[in-house]
Amino acid sequence: MINDKIKSLFKFIDYLHSNIENFNQYNDIIEDLVQLDNKRKELKPRQNYKDKQQHDEIQAEIDTKLKILQDNTAHIIKEKAKELNLCNFDNELDYRFNGVEDEIRLLKENFSNEDLPEIFKHKSKYIEYRSKTHKTFLSLQFFFDKLDEITEGLFDFFKNTDENEFESFKAKTVHVSSIKDAARVLQKGGRKVVIKDISFSTSSATFKNMPVVENHYLPLFEGVKKHMLENQDLSSEDKISEWEKFKLEIETDLYSIGKMYNKETIEYCKERLFPAIDLEIKKIKKNFTPEINKKSNSNETPKKFDALFYNTELVEPCIDILKELEPPLLDVNCNYIGKLKGVICVWIDEMQRQGIIKHYSDRKIFSSLLPQVIHRFSIDESMFGKPQVKAEKNYRTDIKTKVSKIKLSLDSQQGK
Repeated sequence: MINDKIKSLFKFIDYLHSNIENFNQYNDIIEDLVQLDNKRKELKPRQNYKDKQQHDEIQAEIDTKLKILQDNTAHIIKEKAKELNLCNFDNELDYRFNGVEDEIRLLKENFSNEDLPEIFKHKSKYIEYRSKTHKTFLSLQFFFDKLDEITEGLFDFFKNTDENEFESFKAKTVHVSSIKDAARVLQKGGRKVVIKDISFSTSSATFKNMPVVENHYLPLFEGVKKHMLENQDLSSEDKISEWEKFKLEIETDLYSIGKMYNKETIEYCKERLFPAIDLEIKKIKKNFTPEINKKSNSNETPKKFDALFYNTELVEPCIDILKELEPPLLDVNCNYIGKLKGVICVWIDEMQRQGIIKHYSDRKIFSSLLPQVIHRFSIDESMFGKPQVKAEKNYRTDIKTKVSKIKLSLDSQQGK
């Protein structure tokens, strides 16, 4: 017998199917938005005023077109689901369909012949809708991923062929050779990734009660652990480096994802993952003194700012970070124009954490060498030993992301 919850699901499918033509009239806007986004990515608005002007113009056009698209597709689809009490939207990364799945299980056990025409009719309608319309309208990927999973659970049971009628909707398995590649695939919307013998899926039952963003990375975390165990020839320093790079990749991803998703989701992900990664690093460090610290305790006192760096190719891009911050700390001629010197302390600290510059216990070294590259600037050595609360709050995440991108770019060029 078809009960009320499944009737609501069928009414929702009727609504989607009846709007195929209506929704498709906005396909041109979707294509425009994709092209505009590609143009925007090519610009460097923090480095050149012309790029900034062009970026702002493109952004305004994106905002206008995106509002038209969302108001006439995603928003009204969500409102219909709410009206039918079909879906709970309290957490839009982990959709709840209000018990529909339980009712589907009961229907499979207790269906009658009278139910079959209604089931077959709505299966056909749903497949036609998903085949003929845009898959996400640029904002409903997770919603339709879950809806596809639910409807396939129902309709796949009621079929008269061995053909997989949901093949075009199911998560495609993507085979990759590294954890970094897996993270990129998942971030771009891939839903199942295999690294050799390790399979990661965003619909994994183990993680079904956690936010979807977190689902991308917890399996990757387990993959790194397995990688460490299977490669006993890795030195302790290499293991620490791998964990730190993995953490930086997540931080970089979350920084960009965070522009789309709510802050609470990002923080939840970081609170679950980062302590676990830090614990793994701590275990390794218990019986190991990293080479980076051995180098940094050298008796040689650097005479030039460049000598602080393990790789002098990174000096210029790291200084450019201070020009790219909002608001910037340096002008184009490297004159200090900032108002919060604590940001410089955070910048130095972040470069040390990521292994770009050396560690020195003598804080005078930093205070004496910084004026070589930052003009019209001086800083007291004592500032490097104090908490920089305001600078941490306003700048740490941005600096960390920019430093990590520089480091990852170098690693990529060197084939690491």
